[in-house]
Amino acid sequence: MEHENQNEINYNILKSILSDMIENVRINLSGSIESLEELNVDMANEIIVNDEIIDKLQKKIERQVINYVTRFQPLDKDLRYIISLVKFANDLERIGDLAVNIAKTATKHKGILPSYSFINIRKMIGYTEKMMKDIIDAYYKRDIEKAKEVYKMDKKVDNLYKHIRKNIAYEIKEEKDKEKVAFFLDLILVSRYLERAADHAKNIASEIHYVEVGISLKEVTL
Repeated sequence: MEHENQNEINYNILKSILSDMIENVRINLSGSIESLEELNVDMANEIIVNDEIIDKLQKKIERQVINYVTRFQPLDKDLRYIISLVKFANDLERIGDLAVNIAKTATKHKGILPSYSFINIRKMIGYTEKMMKDIIDAYYKRDIEKAKEVYKMDKKVDNLYKHIRKNIAYEIKEEKDKEKVAFFLDLILVSRYLERAADHAKNIASEIHYVEVGISLKEVTL
């Protein structure tokens, strides 16, 4: 009984670290878009600095997982479930890096009004944040149906990315100001970063499905 209680305590520690990490990633990603829309350099720099917290949390998860596996020697699905935390943390860390890339874009431009493509960029960040929220619920509850929903939601982000590229191409064609053109080109990169962030959430969804049923969502018709 004491071994089981200790096992649960250590697992709860892992969940707590993961929750901290995903919240920091979510805040940084949302804040990076806000800093870009407002061209707020101070906010952007804060996000860049805060990325160090995310990196430290990732390393902490890796250490805790190694310690957990060594002490409790989980088997089969339980082992896959714990090991998947490392992959989860890696995907989150990469989303954090994408937030930094967006924030750095905000430091490059001054005094330029946002493109109307920001309407769809806001939609992209909304979907991506929901995917992140739902994916952690799916992980904790081992809910493969929720994981499937997240996996399918990625398609909406992909469609918005294509739409944004089309809109910005039109804006560039109509714009004569070189600085604004440079800003529009960076918006394409930003939308690409968000599309990649959603891909990482999709990867986590696929991993959850694999852990639970032994089949990747890439092999399932949804």
